Amino acid sequence: MKHTEYDMSFIMERADRDDDLTLDVASVPTELTGVLEAGLPSFDPTAFLQLLRLELARANRYNFLVSLLLMRILPTAAAKCETERERVSELAHLLNATLRTTDFLGSLGNGIVGVITPHSDSDTAARLLQRLQGQSLFWAFRRRTGCDLRAAFAVYPTDATTVAALLTVAMARMREEVPRSYTAVDGSAT
Repeated sequence: MKHTEYDMSFIMERADRDDDLTLDVASVPTELTGVLEAGLPSFDPTAFLQLLRLELARANRYNFLVSLLLMRILPTAAAKCETERERVSELAHLLNATLRTTDFLGSLGNGIVGVITPHSDSDTAARLLQRLQGQSLFWAFRRRTGCDLRAAFAVYPTDATTVAALLTVAMARMREEVPRSYTAVDGSAT
């Protein structure tokens, strides 16, 4: 960590009976509070890919699976968000309520959002994707932004053994996915 003039100590306190830890951000300088904002992904694709590379190395060392879920934002003529950053932020806020705290969310650029899910096989990744669709995340995203979503996943090492190959498999599956209509909470189809 680069030395700064700020005291960067953080206090971890028990939040509830489940022994979860929370971060006390009261001591964080105001210039850094945006970095800790919940739900916002890393907008740096290089940082996300480095995190994926590190997670695959851990998976290889400790013999567990890692799933990579990719979601592509497809702007439409009725898009309400003008910039890619706004669309990605909106998707991140929706995903934040659904993902596990151990999952990593980030942007890969070009309207593609990635989710790294450690300890997830293809069944777990498929259930996650179904849950996102079943909880109407796709419909809510479309209603809020006017954009469509496509999604697919790949699993390390089952589908691929390198970062590039994992991305290639997930992108190929995303191109193969047949767009579906989503049923809104009120029962209407979109």
